Amino acid sequence: MFKQATLGLTLFLFISCNENTERLTQKLNTTDTSDSISSKHTSQLTQDSITTEKLSKEFLYDTINQFDKKRNIEIVLVIPKSIKSNQKYDKSVSSYLNQERLNFMARIDTMIKEDKNMLKTVPSMFSIEPVSIFSDDKVVSYCFTIQKYIAGAAHPLFEYSSINYDKGKGRQFQFSDYFNLKSISDTTLLLNKINSAINRPAIKLERLHELDFNVNDKSVSFNFDAYELGYGDFSTRSIISKQELISLINRSYR
Repeated sequence: MFKQATLGLTLFLFISCNENTERLTQKLNTTDTSDSISSKHTSQLTQDSITTEKLSKEFLYDTINQFDKKRNIEIVLVIPKSIKSNQKYDKSVSSYLNQERLNFMARIDTMIKEDKNMLKTVPSMFSIEPVSIFSDDKVVSYCFTIQKYIAGAAHPLFEYSSINYDKGKGRQFQFSDYFNLKSISDTTLLLNKINSAINRPAIKLERLHELDFNVNDKSVSFNFDAYELGYGDFSTRSIISKQELISLINRSYR
């Protein structure tokens, strides 16, 4: 009886996940009217194939692989799909991922007009994968890594992009919502903790602004893209215990 129930649940999740992915795949393919995009997607019912810091068990992960012959681009999107209470955020996250893809394709289109030899070289590449997803009764927090390679460039560039939702308010929250920095000493304290966690003498955050960040149950990660901290073509994360930051976090998120 238990085996039958388990098999039934697995089948339900697989079918549900496929239906969601098919709708997104249709959306992805209709953004270009040509027949030059080949697409393949798989439904991942486990997290084994994703290298990640921490992914919530409240999500399944769909992978969409595309090759755009017209633009000579390889595209990989790993899309989280909620199986519990976060489904209302799925559409917003999927829309964001797709817009990032479209922005990159538009950039490639502009470059191809200037140099059609791009179509004869090693393909350009674009990928988005989640590196951390956390959900509790107050927030759901996503962090994605975005990898971009333009044909002919010396190396790819890596970016981090986080999306944080306040479940109670039903909207996104930003750095200035999550942290309550009342004084110069508060700002200096947070700045010093971020730089200490980066722990690279040649790299330093000089001032605070609306930083990209994500949270989980025990820590906050501040995420920096290649060149964002000055010299260096690499991205980095500054991960700090929530306990260290507790006095700086808005009371509603403690």
